[in-house]
Amino acid sequence: MSIFSVKDDHGGRIESLYDKLIYIQRMDAAQMNYIYGSGVSVINSYNEMMYVKESYGQDWGKAYYHYIFNPEDTEDIEEESFYEMGVAMAEYIAHFMGHYQVLLSIHFDTQLHMHFITNNIDLDTGERMNLGRGELCALKIGLTEIVRRYHVSPIRIFRPYYILD
Repeated sequence: MSIFSVKDDHGGRIESLYDKLIYIQRMDAAQMNYIYGSGVSVINSYNEMMYVKESYGQDWGKAYYHYIFNPEDTEDIEEESFYEMGVAMAEYIAHFMGHYQVLLSIHFDTQLHMHFITNNIDLDTGERMNLGRGELCALKIGLTEIVRRYHVSPIRIFRPYYILD
């Protein structure tokens, strides 16, 4: 099964947003043509995310969510198809429970995997994203539908006891 995980990143504080965006775009792991922004440019993502936060008075506390997608080691998917799938996943994340900025970067330094940094402030309302266990489970279920279309193994989902099929 594929793994879609949420990184703690020390609470995703604003102080670490810039460094995290630099980290996922670093050229020893990523390639410029495999970086994608939904609602945000690839070149100026930090300033654009901060502009949204400051516009809504939300430039404090948790600043972002950092997700990592790892397909199974045995998956054999072409880079272009993997990127296309990543773009579809980024768009899904961007419109999950609102309208958020998402930066996707595919890493090639180890096993092929994806990083997503999501601004936790809704572009339209200024509300903060509240991603609890139930919401994370629902997000993974939606993303699993995308990865299945690309013949990639489904995402491992640990359902909270109150989520029923």
